[in-house]
Amino acid sequence: RRQSDGVDVVPSIDQASSIYDAAIFEANLIVEQDAEYVLSVEAAGKFSLNMLGQALLIGQSRGTQPELFVSAPVNLSRGYIAFDLQYELDPVLQDSINTDLASRHVRLLWQSDSVPGLSSAVVVPPVSLAHTFRDLHGFP
Repeated sequence: RRQSDGVDVVPSIDQASSIYDAAIFEANLIVEQDAEYVLSVEAAGKFSLNMLGQALLIGQSRGTQPELFVSAPVNLSRGYIAFDLQYELDPVLQDSINTDLASRHVRLLWQSDSVPGLSSAVVVPPVSLAHTFRDLHGFP
């Protein structure tokens, strides 16, 4: 099993592969326009997307290939919206396959029919994510 201590700062949640069996992403989604959005997570493993004080989307893939999980539409107001995405390689798979060969895949996507450029689901770009200025588990 792959293990690591510490914290990495990543510009976006668009990982087709990772060295980690588990990750917690914490950021603020920068919403430029009041609208109804659909958030999606593409993952090989299990995850929980939490926003607005609730679990917005929870899922678990059935096997080693990534699957797309889509939330119900959610109204988001312009501004910064705190969220976290917790991901881990499926613990059931860890016991039954060679996990060194398993994909550690997780991507956060969004879509909105009323926002230009978001008529179909796209990965949330780095410019739409903001991190706080508080220390994160001793980093930096």
